[in-house]
Amino acid sequence: MLARGLGAVVYKELRQVRRDPATLVLALLIPAVQLMIFGYAIDTEIRDIPTVVVDQARTQTSRELARRLEATGTFRFAGEVSGRDEALEQLRRGDARVAVVIPHDLDQRRLDGQPAPVQVLIDGSDANLAQQAQAAAVGLGLAETRRRAVASGGLPLAYDIRPRYLYNPDGSSDRFFVPGLAGIILQLVTMVLTAFSIVRERERGTLEQLMVTPVSGLAVTLGKILPAVLIGAGETVLVMLAMVHVFDVPIAGSLTLLAWVTLLFLFTSLALGMLISTIARTQLQAMLLTMLVLLPSVLLSGFMFPRATMPPGIHELTYAIPATYFIEILRGLVVRGASGPELMQHILPLAGIGLFLSLVVAIRFRKYTE
Repeated sequence: MLARGLGAVVYKELRQVRRDPATLVLALLIPAVQLMIFGYAIDTEIRDIPTVVVDQARTQTSRELARRLEATGTFRFAGEVSGRDEALEQLRRGDARVAVVIPHDLDQRRLDGQPAPVQVLIDGSDANLAQQAQAAAVGLGLAETRRRAVASGGLPLAYDIRPRYLYNPDGSSDRFFVPGLAGIILQLVTMVLTAFSIVRERERGTLEQLMVTPVSGLAVTLGKILPAVLIGAGETVLVMLAMVHVFDVPIAGSLTLLAWVTLLFLFTSLALGMLISTIARTQLQAMLLTMLVLLPSVLLSGFMFPRATMPPGIHELTYAIPATYFIEILRGLVVRGASGPELMQHILPLAGIGLFLSLVVAIRFRKYTE
């Protein structure tokens, strides 16, 4: 009896799956595609760290030092800046992660047999990246010392590499992970709030009632998003309080700017959830599509792995992920104390994605009403 009953249930479930091929394709295709993408994209070895150089010497020796820094593979030359203040501004905006300051008396010190002090300013908001940048810079100094020893027969110190961590001098990993984790949690909560919205209406049979009401698709979209925005705002307050008081990660930037940018991200995430809800036919499909969107947000947004180390193609793909911009904004505001103009390169694309998603959702919902 047990075997016969079990066989009947298994047969019924297989027939059900056959009647819903879209869900089967999603369940089989998503893991395979994600494995290929993430396996290709994720690399724990940090390379090509954006680096600016303050060359106060402007000699052949200083240019050779800059070339040797880039030749390590750890640093990627992102330009030369005129002074230390401009270098600090680049670090605060996030355009560069490392700034190398070469002294004006570099050649004279080398002629005198004295080590030339080279300051390496490192964005400490990413503790792992900062440690690898420091190790590579110090390693280059030692390599240059050995090279000079072979040439001169002595062991004079070639360069006195002086690393300095900015924004996170104690190298705390919490200041890197907690702001990013806050962004991922907010996206997860807000997407789930709306990803099942229209699907649930369809399965309950109440979607037809919305269709016959004299309400535009945009109004229905906003009506479903705004209550979720309020819930997301409450979740934001809880997350930020936990970040400051539990994990001891203070907010260095403007609280007002943080509030407005967070509302923008909540709106974008909710619109993304609504788009999933208009595509999915069942709640299971909505769940699978949510996973399809959420996992790249975790692995490709820069939350766990630096985007600069990702291969071409994958790196460009990260610009389509809303969490990419929000995590950069959070780290800029919370850790580096960046201002609105300094973060505008991340705020504007996030706003553009949110507007685009809202328009797409309104158009798709209008098709349902027609």
